[in-house]
Amino acid sequence: MNCTRCEEREVSSDQELCDHCLMMTHTFASLSAKPAPAPKRNRRSRNRGGYKHASTSLACDREQIAEQREVLYRSGVGDVEHTKSGQPIFTSDGQFQKAAKALGLKTGRDGYDNVRRATGREPERRKQAVIAKWASM
Repeated sequence: MNCTRCEEREVSSDQELCDHCLMMTHTFASLSAKPAPAPKRNRRSRNRGGYKHASTSLACDREQIAEQREVLYRSGVGDVEHTKSGQPIFTSDGQFQKAAKALGLKTGRDGYDNVRRATGREPERRKQAVIAKWASM
């Protein structure tokens, strides 16, 4: 019995097509098949409104808003808006990082080479602890 497609090659009684024609049929079917649809993206994960962040860690009093705006502008951050409560509103992450550096806030992106300096009352507290220790001896 011959192949029903090419009519040249012999096939067994339970087959209609020879091995060559079967291979060509499957190859053509895989090439002409429609591609799988692209996976749907989660629409909630997209940032639709842009970056606007009111920072509570860099907030100041209402009376200090003008002074802080000038400090941030002179340090290269740019003009930063503030809320009524004194929170600066940043429009990008880079702007926040520059402002944090200008105002002395340590973020998690400072690296290992930055030495933490004691600020505020910490040096005075250390002195008082040493004096109290020596006085008790």
